[in-house]
Order: sequence, then C-alpha cells, then structure tokens
Amino acid sequence: WDTDNLGKGHGVLGEGTFSDGSRLKYPNDAKPLSNGNILISCRLQNRVIEITRQGKIVRSISGFLHEQHNPTPLPNGDIYIADSDADRVIEVNPQNKIVWQFGGQSNGSDILSWPRDAAPMGNGDTLITDSNHGRVIEVTRSKQIAHQWRGLSSPYAAVPLSSGDILVNDGSSYGFVEMNRQNKIVWKLNHPPVNQKNTTSPHVRNGSFEHTIPGSKWILKFWGREDALAYSLPPGKRADMVRDCHVFHAGRCSGRITYQGDS
Repeated sequence: WDTDNLGKGHGVLGEGTFSDGSRLKYPNDAKPLSNGNILISCRLQNRVIEITRQGKIVRSISGFLHEQHNPTPLPNGDIYIADSDADRVIEVNPQNKIVWQFGGQSNGSDILSWPRDAAPMGNGDTLITDSNHGRVIEVTRSKQIAHQWRGLSSPYAAVPLSSGDILVNDGSSYGFVEMNRQNKIVWKLNHPPVNQKNTTSPHVRNGSFEHTIPGSKWILKFWGREDALAYSLPPGKRADMVRDCHVFHAGRCSGRITYQGDS
C-alpha cells in the first residue's frame, strides 16, 4: 500500500491524490487506527486527516493548526496534537473542538517552544517533548509541570515506560535514550562519535548523509518537490543540494545547499 498509488498518482512519487483532489505535502506522521483507517499529519498543509486505505478523507482537522507533528489517538476518542509552530499541545475531540491546551496563549508563549510529541501517561498526565527547550515534561490536567527531564539536544518523541522511565528520540544526537526520574540516562543507542569507526555497535543509519540515490548526484532525487526548502523559497526558485565529504560533523559527509538568488 502506498499513497503514491491513490487517485491519479499511478505510483509517481508524491502524485497520489485523495478524495478531495489534494496531495500530501510534507507528511511527518502516520498511524493506523483501530477501524482500519490511517491518521496522517500533513505539516505544510496545516492539517491532520483520517483516510481510508482507498484514499477517502473521512475526517480533516484544520483551520487552527500550524506545522503540527505526531497526532496521537486517545482511548476516549480525542486526539493529542503537537501544534508545533503555535508552541502548544492541544487535545481535539471528535467534533474537532479543542477541549484541552497547554502552551500557546493559554499558558504564555514561552512555556513550550516547538513541541513535537505528546503522549498520555498511566496517571492521567501528559508527556510532552519541548524540542527547542531541550527537555521532556510531564504535565497535569490542571496544566502544572509535575516533572521534567533536561539536558537533551532536540527531543522529538517520548514514550512513558512501565518502569517510570521514559524513552526519548533525541534528534540532534541521532539516537535514543532512556532516562529515569532522577534525570539520568540509563541506556542509549546513538550514532558513533566523529571519526570513530564502530562496526559492532548498532546505530541509526544514514543520519549524516552517508548514502545517496544510486546514479544520482542529489541526496534527494526530487529535491524541490513540495519540501521544506522549496516551501521557504520564492515562487519558481529552487536550490540544489549535494553531498560534501570534505566537511562533516557527526558522520562522514554533510549536505551542501546552493542557491543562486538575492534572498
């Protein structure tokens, strides 16, 4: 199954269409639902949609989202959404009404900065990744911070564990860490250090532009097709990206972006 085969897509990259004629633009999350449908976050369209496997949109949450991440269905039928660019986490009911919010205008715009995930905890609290603040926080329903884990680079997603620890995908370190209630890392899986060869330890693959598409000099063959870089450029403009293995940080190569323009 592939969204590229939906509607008039015919398997062409990024050309699959839904029942309303729209295509995906920067999808950053997809989750299977118990009814067989799929919940998708479309970041550059500022919407979360529920679709059938045939591409029919049966629900669309939009109009108040701003480059959101990781919608999480809750047992009561509501959905947690990390409304990233609005610096808030919201809970949306089946009627698309916001029934709970943390961050944004309700708590002050500096409480959260670019949150990207929210997960329910067994005690009724909510686990939130506060990405730009480099922390994960536990928030009560009365919007109090009950606990926080600091010292992270750019946490993306976090999962509460039965032990009381949390498992965090810490994006800028290319790895995963398990942290206890004392804010200590008790386990980690991350990318090998710079210039250190490590063929036995597992690591996240291609975290530093190690590979590219065979037969193509571009890291992304369709660079400029509805992606974040093209989204930020003037209409009709494009930028090219190649691997540069003379300059690198955490791996053996970096990505070099070239743009011929005046902005």
